Amino acid sequence: MYFVHPQIKYSKESFLNLLYGFLNVKGSDLELKNYFKQFLGKDFSIAFLDMGRTAFSLAVEQFNLQNSKIIFPAFLCDIFYPYIKKYNIDPVFVDADINNFNMSLEDLKNKYSPKIKAVFVVHTFGEYLPINKVREIVGDKTIIIEDCAHRLFGPQGDIGGKEGDAIIFSFYKHLPCARGGALALRNKDIENLQLKHTTFTMRDFLSLLNHIPFFANLFRKLGGGAAKKYQKKEKFFEPVGLCRTSKNLTYFFVEDFRKTIENRVYLANVFKKELEKLGFVMQDAENSSFCFLSGLMPENLADKRDDFVVGLRKYNIFCTRIWKDPIILNDELIQDLKINTSEFQNTLEISKRIINFPLQNHYTEKDIYKMIYFTRKQLELLK
Repeated sequence: MYFVHPQIKYSKESFLNLLYGFLNVKGSDLELKNYFKQFLGKDFSIAFLDMGRTAFSLAVEQFNLQNSKIIFPAFLCDIFYPYIKKYNIDPVFVDADINNFNMSLEDLKNKYSPKIKAVFVVHTFGEYLPINKVREIVGDKTIIIEDCAHRLFGPQGDIGGKEGDAIIFSFYKHLPCARGGALALRNKDIENLQLKHTTFTMRDFLSLLNHIPFFANLFRKLGGGAAKKYQKKEKFFEPVGLCRTSKNLTYFFVEDFRKTIENRVYLANVFKKELEKLGFVMQDAENSSFCFLSGLMPENLADKRDDFVVGLRKYNIFCTRIWKDPIILNDELIQDLKINTSEFQNTLEISKRIINFPLQNHYTEKDIYKMIYFTRKQLELLK
């Protein structure tokens, strides 16, 4: 079975890591901080939160960006809209680059004005967007919030990003830790903040089981609608601390993930080349860690994208479509802000055709070619 979200390798080491995570052997706040600060450097302080999105919330509060004008990519998860409303942010959306799916630097030049207080830069699916090029456009006084939710580490095992004024990380997109994010700030001390204490809940336990292929498939068969509602209900809206168990799990899994990321990148490039032969338009990935191996459905089959994704499931290949419903297509946002979606043609095209293929650090070339075989087979059925 092949899934996009992080999956635990069936090995003695993996299950020992799970056990140690629950036993609280290591992974204290200080140990985890020291681990990440060796990559971030002395200019940054770091705080661990329950999710990456609440790290954004804390960044807004720390930089006093309430009631400010902030630039966001149009190709972005719509989960950010409640936070935009909460802080009365006036968002300015920038269209995507059709080739690398990141924020278009050309459109950023067109949309930027001195009234902009901050820019939210996303390394979409793990592909690096050069912060120095953004800085050339927005100047030194504009705050750059660098979203590394899809880029915990770079392709050589370096930290995903450390050029912004604020860096956001999301652990559970990369590691089997159920939940977890972090905020790192340059030249600001947030390490002694008194964040609300949280515990490892039933929602977290179910999420953790979802990182094990057997249970991931079982949950899929049982139906995920109720589970998703349950999970969403339990997530916090305000900045809260990361629970001890998720910290422990992050601590025990993170270094193995970092050390094996080069294999992930190698396999991604093999997979990417084979998918391009089949007509997929793959994301330009000059400097990607491939959190999500992503591409566009062949243009002649664009209207059959969803049929293709569903069809692959019978071969136990579970693709996703992140973000097929980006923030600019959120009905409430369109109504509230009077958004003209026709201004974002690249974002619309990407969201209509986007597919994310399964990829894990522990896969082998045999896994890749097996998925290619069934991908080709499913494409032939759709023609």
